[in-house]
Order: sequence, then structure tokens, then C-alpha cells
Amino acid sequence: PLSWKKVYSDKFQKSRLRISNSFDTKVGAIASWIRYGEIRSSYISCQPWNANKLVERINDLKTLSRIKSPIDFLPKLIKICAECGVAVVVSKTPAGCPASGVVLQLGETKSMMLLSFRYLSDDQFWFTFFHEVGHLIMHQNREIFIEEATSEINEEEIEANIFAGEALIPTPLRLELKTLKKDKKSIVKFAIKAGVSPGIVIGQMQHEKIIPFSYLNGYKRRYNWGEITSIS
Repeated sequence: PLSWKKVYSDKFQKSRLRISNSFDTKVGAIASWIRYGEIRSSYISCQPWNANKLVERINDLKTLSRIKSPIDFLPKLIKICAECGVAVVVSKTPAGCPASGVVLQLGETKSMMLLSFRYLSDDQFWFTFFHEVGHLIMHQNREIFIEEATSEINEEEIEANIFAGEALIPTPLRLELKTLKKDKKSIVKFAIKAGVSPGIVIGQMQHEKIIPFSYLNGYKRRYNWGEITSIS
């Protein structure tokens, strides 16, 4: 593990990881996952990195959350991101790597976003995706450290969380979210208004402590790796 840490210490300083607090972290597992992402991303043709263009495509990307299957939305997501200079790679993590996502600058004109689809639910996937988009837009040139189970959340993580929440459900709709009736019909109606999936609304209601984390999970979309690996 020490040799892996030495080889990848520079990459870790330049990357942003979302890591689950439920797992122990192994440097070698994280390093191998990131290296796999780098190799895969080298085969993805991208336009030059353009943060303004990525900002302009936020609504287009958010709309994809209403598409049920990764078979249908992932190719579109990958294409839009490539047009903005971001190579999106999806891969399971090896044992000991509890990351949900990472972004890494590959050069002056290209970045990588590596996503693990951890938990295989729509609210988790799309929040992670926009969290990483937030890092790309706001923190591209800043020094970053790995967020581990024992580390305190830093300012950049807070900013990326706020960005993701705002991208999915903008401030004008947040007050309505807080008073939303806790039933499927109301949630579906609000999801259509916000332009996201009902699962994302439920996830945000849980995050805002409007409902318990144990409530309404059956209405979230669940993905499976057969769909994901068929196109990723």
C-alpha cells in the first residue's frame, strides 16, 4: 500500500473523491480504479474543456434523470460531457475502494469523471454526478485531498453538495419541497415540475430531513449492472 500511495500521491492531490463512510479505504484499490478510468478515458474523444459550455448544458443533463434505463441515458450523458471536454467513465470499484465518483484533470484540455454507480439508485447516482460537475466547474485548479471516512467535510465538498442540490432542485422550488405532501402523487407532480425523477425528489426530501431515510425508498429507481455494462 505504501508504494501505491507514493506513486499516486500526486494524482490524489489533483482528484476529488466521494467516498462512502461505511467502508474502509485502501489506497491500492482506489489507485487501481482511477488508473482503469484513465485508460478508458483515453479512448473517449472530447472537445476541449469548456466550463461555460458545461454550465450551459446543466438542464440538458438534468433532464436525462427522467429516463428510466442507463441503456438510454448514459450514451447521451457521455456525449454531452465529451462535448464539454469531460470523458465520463463508468466502472465498478474493486474491493476496498468505497468511492462513488472522482474527477481528475488529465491535461489542460481534458478532464475525466469516473462514476461507480454505488448503491444503484437514481437519487444517489444523479447527486454524485452533479456533485462532480460542481467540482469541475468551481474547483478545477485547486489543490484537493481524498475525502476519507475519518476526514471532516471541507469547504469544497460543501460547495459541491450545494451545487448538486441546486442543479437538481433550484432554490425557487426548495420552499415548495419543504411543504410537499408526503405521498406518491404529490411527489410525482413535483418531480415533473422540477424536471427530475421522483427518486431524486425523495432523495432530496430525505437529505433535507423532511422525511426519514427509511421512507418512500420503494419509489426510487433501481439500476442493475447488466444494463450499465452493456453500454459503458
